[in-house]
Amino acid sequence: MDITQPSNPNPRRRELGIFFTYGACLFALGLSMSVVGPTLPTLADNVGVSLARISFIFTTSSLGYLLGSSGGGRLYDRLKGHRIMLVAMIFMLTSGVLIPVTHSFYALLGVVFLFGLGQGLIDIGANLGVLWVFKSRVGPY
Repeated sequence: MDITQPSNPNPRRRELGIFFTYGACLFALGLSMSVVGPTLPTLADNVGVSLARISFIFTTSSLGYLLGSSGGGRLYDRLKGHRIMLVAMIFMLTSGVLIPVTHSFYALLGVVFLFGLGQGLIDIGANLGVLWVFKSRVGPY
């Protein structure tokens, strides 16, 4: 008995599905970037530091984002992109849950660093994914 894989009758539909999935990832990335600012006073109270000191989480998050973006390009060239994006989303999810329950300032900086690392990996991965899917037709997307 010969079992063959069914062919996709509409490759454009698959491309658009991938495009909207990457768009959802980038939307989640934008939401995650905007949530830290309004919660800054609460985070400062939670870890027992001043507002000036808690602002270091912006630097730490940006450093993680920078390393995730720059190192992510190399990772996406060597490994499967969807797996890297999955790991990055797990980084963001786990650290996003840990941020409000962390009561140590330095532990919070570490968690926020991982959050930024995941953000950088998602950013570069979604943009590269759109390029890989649409190739020379990427302009309108």
